[in-house]
Amino acid sequence: MKWLYPTQQRTGSILFTYLAGLLLSLTAYADTSPPLKTHIISQGISSPWGMDWISDHHLLITEKFVGGWIVDIRDGQKKPVTGWPTSINTQGQGGLLDVLSDPEFANNRTLYFSYSHQNQDNRFTTQIASAQLAENGALTDWQMLFTALPYSKKVHHYGSRLAIKDDQLYISVGDRGNRHRAQDLSDHAGKIHRINTDGTAPKDNPFIGITSASGQPVPETIYSYGHRNPQGMYIDSEGTLWIHEHGPRGGDELNRVLKGQNYGWPVITYGREYWGPSIGEGTHKEGMQQPLYYYVPSIAPSGLIRYESGLFESWQGDFLMGALKERHLNRLSGKSQSGELQESRYLEDLDLRIRDIAVDQQGAIYLITDESNGKLIQVTP
Repeated sequence: MKWLYPTQQRTGSILFTYLAGLLLSLTAYADTSPPLKTHIISQGISSPWGMDWISDHHLLITEKFVGGWIVDIRDGQKKPVTGWPTSINTQGQGGLLDVLSDPEFANNRTLYFSYSHQNQDNRFTTQIASAQLAENGALTDWQMLFTALPYSKKVHHYGSRLAIKDDQLYISVGDRGNRHRAQDLSDHAGKIHRINTDGTAPKDNPFIGITSASGQPVPETIYSYGHRNPQGMYIDSEGTLWIHEHGPRGGDELNRVLKGQNYGWPVITYGREYWGPSIGEGTHKEGMQQPLYYYVPSIAPSGLIRYESGLFESWQGDFLMGALKERHLNRLSGKSQSGELQESRYLEDLDLRIRDIAVDQQGAIYLITDESNGKLIQVTP
């Protein structure tokens, strides 16, 4: 999900041809990469959730229970971030979630945050806001940019991943634990949204002036729909938007997000109910997109990048993501002779829930671990 540094937009390189509707092998293949070296840069980060670069050597990391740190990757020193809103709710899967630095951060000091917001009726939703980061670590000038409607009593499936391209923010919003909302075009939940950095809807969004099947206007911010709970988002160097999302029992997906398209949840899925029965109408339906890759059983992916640096030379163009449930670094490579994506798993011996991933200018990989004493870990060959 993260790019090398703020002036470059969470991007990577495309090294294989996209095949529409392709279903790919789910079997991990023998990997010839050298053993990975890990180094704990910093720890004592309480339930870290998101991170992004604010300089060549500094990562800003959010904490789920409302806090944050600026970490110097050279020596691991931490400086606290202050000035958080008081309306962030931390129940369930909510809290202070993703962070994204503006491509012009060095000049405008602008950051974007996602979090779960609690209203006066004790209902909850995904909200996006911008703020300015002062040199002393204080956040000021908060501006609310997006609120997913309607609010809900549930505290699950907020989505909340962020990406930016051409001064437009892409926002993932999960189905909030009510699966029917993902197919309801009058509802913000279960969608990818696109907004300008001032909170307005781009004029070329796909549902401008459209009425839903229920007769209600379609929110102009919707970019795609039929998503369950997207927990990783990334824009590559060709401008392609990628997400992965959690399935139920199996059926985690990697998707190439196309403007205006329906990704099927809960009508089609490769997952099942947690207690065993099938969901929806099967795995295929006309007018609904197929994932580029799916996981059965689930790994609970979190955080997403496409690697393009030379440090891990054989990994260029591959997808990397954390795994919460299966506790490893997951890699999808398109370099097999068949052209299909192949899966490899790393760092299983650490037995850590990996929440997010970033890459520095030299190509070293950084992971944050989802635990009360969260760690920032550097990974090198």
